[in-house]
Amino acid sequence: MVNQIEDITLTWLDASVFQDACLRSLLTADEFSDLAARFKTEWIDDLEETVSRWGSDYSSSDEVSHYADLRENLERAAGFFGGAPEIDEAFAKAYWLIAEHISNLESEEDRPSSSAVTSPKPSQPLALASIFDDVDES
Repeated sequence: MVNQIEDITLTWLDASVFQDACLRSLLTADEFSDLAARFKTEWIDDLEETVSRWGSDYSSSDEVSHYADLRENLERAAGFFGGAPEIDEAFAKAYWLIAEHISNLESEEDRPSSSAVTSPKPSQPLALASIFDDVDES
């Protein structure tokens, strides 16, 4: 169980263990301290790089939700690791980068793609127009 918690926390930047007392209780104090130190080194020490890696190392069919999940987990982590002005500033910068990225993604979704632009179609194909020419004559 401990290995699974560590794997999910470190591999997927899942900061639940830093907010959920029940989940945390599954770890000994030493296991939790070790996990927190490893998480900080892996994800928190360079938050700008973390945001950048999130886009390149992980993918999703719904990138907006993908980045919203990142922000949610960073907010959980901030509740545990934050407090010092320099760390709080780094979290604020990461939130801004995430919001900017989400805004860019949403702007791209709003723009029509080049494949969506089509040339106008004739109102009635020429072959069909000639078939029904004699119907109006009667």
